Amino acid sequence: MARYNMWSFKVAVLVLGLLAMAEQSQQLSVRRPLHGAIRKINDEGPYLGLVLVSDTNKQALQASNVFVPSNYAPTVALAGRRFHVGKIKGTNVVHVKTGNASVNAAATVELLIDTFPIEGIVHFGSAGAVNDNIEMQQCLDTDRCLPRAPEIVYGVRTSTADMYIQNAAYREYIYAKFKASTVDEESAAVALVALSNEVPSIIFRGVSNTAGGSTAYKSYSYLGSVNTLNTAVGFIGAVGSSGASRANH
Repeated sequence: MARYNMWSFKVAVLVLGLLAMAEQSQQLSVRRPLHGAIRKINDEGPYLGLVLVSDTNKQALQASNVFVPSNYAPTVALAGRRFHVGKIKGTNVVHVKTGNASVNAAATVELLIDTFPIEGIVHFGSAGAVNDNIEMQQCLDTDRCLPRAPEIVYGVRTSTADMYIQNAAYREYIYAKFKASTVDEESAAVALVALSNEVPSIIFRGVSNTAGGSTAYKSYSYLGSVNTLNTAVGFIGAVGSSGASRANH
């Protein structure tokens, strides 16, 4: 019996020690300079979270000059990701690049929502077409011109999986089986995390290629990014944020 009492005492001391360490860790994290910066950023919120995927998406955003960085803390580095704070068309925005694949997208959106007062998620990126009726449109430059102006397509299905579709037969199977018109690797993860946190979201994907290859046109990843960025920016300008609305009034 004495042996059991001794073990109980050791376990109790261990648990109390771990609790004390956890409390100390929390106190230290509050004192970190980054905590004060995030608190200041959040005082200026709420924000729309602009979620992009790739370097090509980021290049399109930078080239557009629509994002105006914050004067106070334009960039915050957390868990290997860089969150950029500022405005688009007068609306408070935090934009972040997730990287490819659903696990990266899910982790990034969860961190975004947990760290900042996000009232909505706007996600944009490129996608591969599996529906032959959806084609690339508009000119990239004088050497690479496509038939018509960009068009927003409503009422079609998209699909997400952790694979890059390079097989024409599989592309045809996806369209025949699921009636999906595009494929990508992140959209469903972004939507699921937003839904789980009760944060509204909207996703824009610009067709950049035909999944599995095509004889009609080559891959235009940058053009797909530009077209879908323009749509996302137009949406942000139309919707705004409550924080921006209060500032304007």
